[in-house]
Amino acid sequence: MFKQNSDVKEKIVDGKSGTLCIYDDNIVFSPPLYLQRYQKVKEKIASVSKGTFTKVVDLGCAEFKFFRYLQSVPGVQEVVLLDKDHQILKDNEFRINPLAADFLILRDLPLNVKVVCGDARKYDPVLSGTQVVTMIELIEHVQISELHALVKCVFQDVRPKLIIITTPNADFNKYFPGHMPGSFRHWDHKFEWTAEEFRQW
Repeated sequence: MFKQNSDVKEKIVDGKSGTLCIYDDNIVFSPPLYLQRYQKVKEKIASVSKGTFTKVVDLGCAEFKFFRYLQSVPGVQEVVLLDKDHQILKDNEFRINPLAADFLILRDLPLNVKVVCGDARKYDPVLSGTQVVTMIELIEHVQISELHALVKCVFQDVRPKLIIITTPNADFNKYFPGHMPGSFRHWDHKFEWTAEEFRQW
């Protein structure tokens, strides 16, 4: 949805993803950026897997919003949703319950879903055999000094075939109204990197 009676300073159109409009006092993604992000991650898993990856772990799953995208990835038979906040997991467990449509259009393969309250920096045996790990907007909530533990857990202990990491791009912070240099988009962010800083990491 776009604002009326306001002049667009910059408009970026991606025919496959959506539109970004930058106004004097706002920045608007259509569809919302988090939905574009989920769709891109789903497409990347599907294109790399080509139906051969069966187990996916979503670290820092929070409200399970990415789950509906994961369950439709061809070949996926097991999804592990891990987050350290027990209350968030409990409050959002309804999101993993089957919908009426799930009974009308049955999957070709069974789907086993596990919800785990745990720390992404520490290996849990439930992660064994994982082929895909997603960390969507997770790393910026971890202290930089503790990222090495997360990297060790995922890259050395779990060792999936595919790892997808997304994090806010600080290059865009200047477009957010009222943004103060050096401040972060969310109160719990420990850092926000530019694209170059992320590449260096």
